[in-house]
Amino acid sequence: MTATVTDPLAALAAINGRKRIVLVDGYGLAFRAFYGLPQTLSTTQGEPTNATFGFTSMLLDVLRVHRPDYIVISFDVGKTFRHEQFEDYKAHRAPMPEEMQVQMGRIREVIDALNIPVYEAHGFEADDVIGTLSRQASALGLLTLVVTGDSDLLQLVDENVIVILPGAQRFGEYRVYDVDAVIARYGFEPERIPEYKALVGDKSDNIPGVPGIGEKTAKALIQQFPSLEAMYEHVDEITPTRARNAIADNREVAFQSRELATVVRDVPVLLELERCVVADYDREKALALFRTLEFRHLASRLPDSVREEVTPPPAEASQQAVPELVLDDAALRSLAEEIAAAPMIALDVETDGTHPVMSNLVGIAIATAPDRAFYVPVRHASDPVVDITVAQRFLAEPLRSHPKVVTHHGKFDLAVLDRHGFDGITIEFDTMLAAYLLGVNSIGLKDLAFNRLGWEMTSITDLIGTGRSQITMDHVPLDDVAN
Repeated sequence: MTATVTDPLAALAAINGRKRIVLVDGYGLAFRAFYGLPQTLSTTQGEPTNATFGFTSMLLDVLRVHRPDYIVISFDVGKTFRHEQFEDYKAHRAPMPEEMQVQMGRIREVIDALNIPVYEAHGFEADDVIGTLSRQASALGLLTLVVTGDSDLLQLVDENVIVILPGAQRFGEYRVYDVDAVIARYGFEPERIPEYKALVGDKSDNIPGVPGIGEKTAKALIQQFPSLEAMYEHVDEITPTRARNAIADNREVAFQSRELATVVRDVPVLLELERCVVADYDREKALALFRTLEFRHLASRLPDSVREEVTPPPAEASQQAVPELVLDDAALRSLAEEIAAAPMIALDVETDGTHPVMSNLVGIAIATAPDRAFYVPVRHASDPVVDITVAQRFLAEPLRSHPKVVTHHGKFDLAVLDRHGFDGITIEFDTMLAAYLLGVNSIGLKDLAFNRLGWEMTSITDLIGTGRSQITMDHVPLDDVAN
């Protein structure tokens, strides 16, 4: 079976009640991210982030979709016993690109901010560490999900281990392998993958294999014989002659290739589950790093922390105001007076669409000071509103005559307001234009609020939904819109 990250995964449905651990191949995901996303991705300050962003996105996807109880990440560290056995092992691989190398520190910071333990072992690859931890997890009764960019780890798949590989076509898609899926791909059981590579070799790892043996012949031989040893015990039965001679003449190469391709499962590491609890992290620490990296869209996907969070009081300069609903003449009159007296006001509109000419005005948001905010609803389906002509009578002139009006994407706001009787307003300053002129990458209001002020604004999709179930803003509860 294969599946995307949005599927419920039929392979996991049968293990309800079993706790799950995710074992992540760190470099496998990092390389997939680096080559899967444009290398032009960077922060406003020019720091490259495509590998960091992609790695973090895939990691959060796994946590969100598969909801593991535990998680571990493993990285390769230097040369391994395979290099000692075979001098040319991975010898043809180019060094890590400098553009990726400079991001590995940030990836480690993300892992640290999420408090995910890193397991490494000198002399062994991350694959070996993951293989060992998966065996220990099975002994503890856990279901293991191995997340990697390397199909070598498919050999670990069994009734307790499922492997998740990034999709071959589009970034963000995943292929999920249980035993049946591996058999469907190769034609034989997962544990025989090293024997397959003993015959065909592995170009990515520079494992030689048997010269002249291709995929079709290798699969047929594995299906014919129960093991590589049996293949050599009955070498005279192999057909055609060309394949028989190739096998017979390369016995040492075949067995060495199998050993190089086999994941070691007795590395000296010990799985300590108390270190591996998912979401046992300081969310504010993670958010601070995400702000530095300008990962606002990923912040909303952070898991809820299992720790008892102590929220520090916001700094006075960034104190968010509690919005007041303006629903009657007295409140309108008071707001008009406050607008007239304020040295500067901020203005925003809510509409039932995204086109400035076709959309209807739903409400007007006004701030007269850092701690003074108001929402004037004029079009809500099931909540009390202000008649728009009454709102015009009280507010049109104070807004029109105010010398310092601040907006974000004010061109849209003024087009909507002008069509609804609030014409002639002059914008003093627009934060979207300012961000653009300063070279900021993400100039949306929510991005700027997150990156500059540390505020996580409510996503529009949280209010109106998506797809067929999507509603318009005038059908969202009034209090939610005001906030």
